[in-house]
Amino acid sequence: MVNTADFYKHTSVWTITDPLGQRLMSLLDEVVERLPDEWQFKTTGMIRFDTRQTASEFWHQFGHQWGHVPDFSIVGRDGNCEYYFSYSNRADDRYIITIIVNDLDSRTDDYIKGLIVHELSEFSYPFRMYMENWDSLKKMKPKARHVRENQLTKVMYDEPEGKKYQEHEAEVNNEAIRLGFQKEIDALEVGN
Repeated sequence: MVNTADFYKHTSVWTITDPLGQRLMSLLDEVVERLPDEWQFKTTGMIRFDTRQTASEFWHQFGHQWGHVPDFSIVGRDGNCEYYFSYSNRADDRYIITIIVNDLDSRTDDYIKGLIVHELSEFSYPFRMYMENWDSLKKMKPKARHVRENQLTKVMYDEPEGKKYQEHEAEVNNEAIRLGFQKEIDALEVGN
């Protein structure tokens, strides 16, 4: 299992300061304590528990550094994960997870833990796929590598109801289940 002290040495957390923020931190701790001790959970990262407005403001200010600004105007979108994977220096790997807090007060603990682990799986799954295909990916030119990465992880988004998007989400949920969070993913799916 992941040592929580080690996890928080390389993962910063930004949260709201009301009772919901305290609940979210407690639930995040529960998820982190159960994660398997795998290399992807040693990656430098940030987890943000934000309102929809604050998340949008943050990403409009810093999204250019990631080459993407997630759209949090979609009311059903409760979370997002952006990551960067370096083939030249593993110390440059990064992720940012954003969890939208607007509607979480009424959600169950299992739903929230499912949301957290789903977003952690949004980078865990691709990193595992990249590592399994490291030798071939490393030899590719950037454009071809990007296409192959998307094929491996089914990141060829169409509309949220589209087939490709649903395939990707199923793979991410399977990763969360592999990590030991079946009950929480079931709660997340029922809550959606």
